[in-house]
Amino acid sequence: MKSYELPIANPMPLEKFTTVKIPGQKVFELVGEISDFDGQHFQRLYNDAIDLGIGIRSNFTGKVERFFMTREDHEEGSPTAWHFAPLDGSCRVSHVVIFND
Repeated sequence: MKSYELPIANPMPLEKFTTVKIPGQKVFELVGEISDFDGQHFQRLYNDAIDLGIGIRSNFTGKVERFFMTREDHEEGSPTAWHFAPLDGSCRVSHVVIFND
């Protein structure tokens, strides 16, 4: 972790997401619902910026991958979904979407 990166205090567990394989590619997407994460919400990623993101902990390796928020969807003024992309270009997850159920 770089000196300007903040630690992810409460990474979300990988097993709470549904994995969606992208046909013809070696990457996949993760889909989840905000109610599955027991208050583990979005956090600042850097000490010198307001970028929000999440951490997802692998239940296989224990490694935490970091993702930054790319978009927030709204309907009638309320958030309906949040979209994230990986900070690490070598991550096998290409996209994360969390729905506000």
